[in-house]
Amino acid sequence: MIRAQEIATAVLFNLGEMYSRKHSDPELIEAINTVIRTLNMILINRDSNWVMKESNLKVKNGKATLPEDFAKMRNIYVTEDGETKNYEGDYRVVGDLIYMDKSGTMDYYYVIPMISTLEDEIDIPSIFLEMFIRYATGLIDGSFGSSTLDKVISGEIDSLSSSENYPVIERPMQFYV
Repeated sequence: MIRAQEIATAVLFNLGEMYSRKHSDPELIEAINTVIRTLNMILINRDSNWVMKESNLKVKNGKATLPEDFAKMRNIYVTEDGETKNYEGDYRVVGDLIYMDKSGTMDYYYVIPMISTLEDEIDIPSIFLEMFIRYATGLIDGSFGSSTLDKVISGEIDSLSSSENYPVIERPMQFYV
C-alpha cells in the first residue's frame, strides 16, 4: 500500500513548495487520481496480477452479484466432489450481475479506488511509489499532459516487467579432480 500523503509531500518537494505552497490539496489529489486511473487501466489490460482479487460467487436463481470493484474476469472455479476445477458452463456478465448455474470462486481484475483525502492509502504495491511521485509532479508542473501519461506509464510497466531486468545469475561451477 502507498500512502497518498507520502506522494503529496514528495510532489511538493519536487515543485519547491514545501514552505510556500501554490498548489492545493485538491490539485494534488486529482493528479494522484489521474495516475491511479491510468496505471489501473494499463495493468488491467495487461492482465497483471497486481490488480487481481478473488471473490466467492453465491448463485441464487441463476445469478450472482459481482464485486463493486469488478473490472474484468480472469477465471471461475467450482468445487465438485471435493475437487476444485475450472468452471466449464456458460456464463454472462450484465451490469453488476453474472448469470451462471453454479456457485463458485472467481478471479478478477479490480478497479483501484480513487483517493478522496491525502490520508487515504492506494491499494497498489510500494514498487510504484516513485512512479506516482514522478508523474503526479509532471502533471502539476505541466511537464506533460494527461494525454501522454498512458504512454510514459506503459513504458515504465514494460521496463518493470521485462525479463531483461531479471537476468539469469550465472555462477561458475566447481570441478573437483
